Amino acid sequence: MPTAAEIEIIDAFVEESQEILDQLLEIIEGLEEAKAKNAEEFVVFAQKIDSIMGCAKTLGLGNDGSSGLKNIGIISEACKQMGYKAWQVKDPELLNLITGFLADAIDAVDASLKSLKDPTQALEQSEVLRINERLLWLSKKIKLSPEAESAINKRFGMG
Repeated sequence: MPTAAEIEIIDAFVEESQEILDQLLEIIEGLEEAKAKNAEEFVVFAQKIDSIMGCAKTLGLGNDGSSGLKNIGIISEACKQMGYKAWQVKDPELLNLITGFLADAIDAVDASLKSLKDPTQALEQSEVLRINERLLWLSKKIKLSPEAESAINKRFGMG
């Protein structure tokens, strides 16, 4: 059973993360409208989601292994990685696929945040696996070096 202080910390994390998610959704909408032509916005996206990732992973260290925090850490790390890789992509069709991936992943982070306050809204692990599979599929499309692809596979438990 979490203490009052732990509940307060989680509540603050959820509130701050929701504000960042709102900003990320604005970036996604801008990328969709511009047909993902403004590659620098992918870097801004990666930088913003990094703060959610870092907090989720830090909070998860002292936690009993909350799947919500773990999912937020994993999915936001995937978004961060893809955001930093996307700015190097020149293919508009591939950038649109990446934008779609990021939008779906943000929905999953949102669901995981809600599950921290209401465990009945927990994200299915199959959804986390689906996001990881899409990340790996996109990493192949981006044509990463074998070393970079291997690092992603290891990092996300797929290799």
